[in-house]
Amino acid sequence: MRAMIVFFLLAVLSANPLAGEIKGAGGSTCGAWLQYRKSNDYASELNWIQGFISSYNQFVYSGPNPNGIFGSADYRSIAVWMDNYCMTHPLESVYRGTLELVEELKQRAH
Repeated sequence: MRAMIVFFLLAVLSANPLAGEIKGAGGSTCGAWLQYRKSNDYASELNWIQGFISSYNQFVYSGPNPNGIFGSADYRSIAVWMDNYCMTHPLESVYRGTLELVEELKQRAH
């Protein structure tokens, strides 16, 4: 039940245009992500993404996989997924891409 409430709050806040500003690397645009990847200077953005997913695992995920929604995804596959997302959504934020990634990882974790 607690997980459902947390998920509901995250969903509402992420869809709310009046929700608080996203700080850190998650506030960067996908266009910036792609530039950082070209220069191989994307560690802080990737760490932010993995931290976001880790928080989801800690506070929301309740499934049987000991790796949570990460499953078998490692930092390389997460970076490639974000590359693909950002190529088609260059004006979106890294945060928005991470929300999409969480949704995909959740589907795989079941």
